[in-house]
Amino acid sequence: MEKIKKYHPIACLIAIVLIFLYLAFFSKNNFKQHRILNRQISDWEAKINRVKYQINDNYDFEEMKKNPELLEKYAREELNLHKENENVFIIVNE
Repeated sequence: MEKIKKYHPIACLIAIVLIFLYLAFFSKNNFKQHRILNRQISDWEAKINRVKYQINDNYDFEEMKKNPELLEKYAREELNLHKENENVFIIVNE
């Protein structure tokens, strides 16, 4: 019985370390995956900020939030977006 009590803290420590190693390196949500996702979040936030500054250059951002027609016009002209099941042809003059 004393041998079990003697090794009990060591066994718990080993189990905790093994669980940590599994979660950190081998699980689906490991550190590498977190770094990739954080980088994607940063990229998207930077893209959002660029678009906001682009909008502010051409239109008032608050006005676009209130006026859906103006928002659609900006999305179609500047970002080349289109509605579902709609074909858009862009003619470029060089």
